[in-house]
Amino acid sequence: MKKNIGVVIVISFLMILVIEICLKLSGRQPAYYGNEKYLPVIKPASFFIKDSIFGWKLGTGKFDFYSGDSLFFSCNVDANGNRVINRNEDLHKPTEGNNQQNKIFIYGCSNTFGQSVSDTSNYPFLLQKMLPSYQICNRGVPGYSLVQMYLSLKQDVERGNKPSIAIMNYSTFLDVRTVLDRGWLNSFKWGLKKSLKNRVFTLNYPYAKLASNDSLIIDYLKWEDWVEDWPFRDKSAIVNLANTAYDNFDLQIHKSQYNKTVMQCLYAVIEYCRKNRIQIIFYGLDKQCDSVFQLLKPRGALTQLSSVDIDAPGYNCEPFDPKHPNAKAHKIYANEVLDLLVSNNLVSCEEK
Repeated sequence: MKKNIGVVIVISFLMILVIEICLKLSGRQPAYYGNEKYLPVIKPASFFIKDSIFGWKLGTGKFDFYSGDSLFFSCNVDANGNRVINRNEDLHKPTEGNNQQNKIFIYGCSNTFGQSVSDTSNYPFLLQKMLPSYQICNRGVPGYSLVQMYLSLKQDVERGNKPSIAIMNYSTFLDVRTVLDRGWLNSFKWGLKKSLKNRVFTLNYPYAKLASNDSLIIDYLKWEDWVEDWPFRDKSAIVNLANTAYDNFDLQIHKSQYNKTVMQCLYAVIEYCRKNRIQIIFYGLDKQCDSVFQLLKPRGALTQLSSVDIDAPGYNCEPFDPKHPNAKAHKIYANEVLDLLVSNNLVSCEEK
């Protein structure tokens, strides 16, 4: 009997080993295989700091991003946590009356911040050069979701620093961040741990959900409640395949609710801007935004799809960072946004 059990164990082990090898030969790998080389080393390490409202925000100072031992870009962040643009050092002092008139704030994630491009190549900076009589503020923060963008806008208004125009840079990949889909949460947590190495950085993550009457609720997921990858997912192709299948199944089950939640979040932004007399613009960075934008237009939002495909050669920051738009793409963003502002009489042609 014991001999038979031993044979079964050996055969099972060999079968698992054969399947593992076959999966790897067919191109299927453990989770995050090859991704670590795209995670930059940031010096100093205070680029991200904890925040009770947003989960995290940007530290102040000059930061260098390295791929291995190679420096591939640097950036400067002001005392308000914004990418430096000539005149935005004092933007977050309380404002009164008509001081709102010439302020354009651009909210978003790393694409807005200008990940992997210089301080003078990101599109908020370029837009500032095109509109010198306006105050442009780059409110992009790497990793942010629609919820964090919305909270940033609300904080600006509550602090008396209300823009006349708020531009939300939207991509459909923000949806999974907004609702904290388990697949996104797993990959984000892995990246966070790898990037921070031995630093302890626990945070509460803001996300959107719906009440029983479908009204929007912004809640916080405690670090200790974050979902975990299955054991050995980053070592075994079999485990990764199974874990990915489970994550996709979970996403399909909740997809309808997630979509409804994202739309309620977008509607909340529109309504908040309407109440505070802020012109809201949604600028779409991928083609999939179009179906969402068709639902936003009847509610009074201005929308614009970008013509840039950052997956196309020549529009991303390869080889160090193929996931973010390069200087050429940012220049197109700036021109498209400017054209939208001019065509809707939000800025004058003389300023263009």
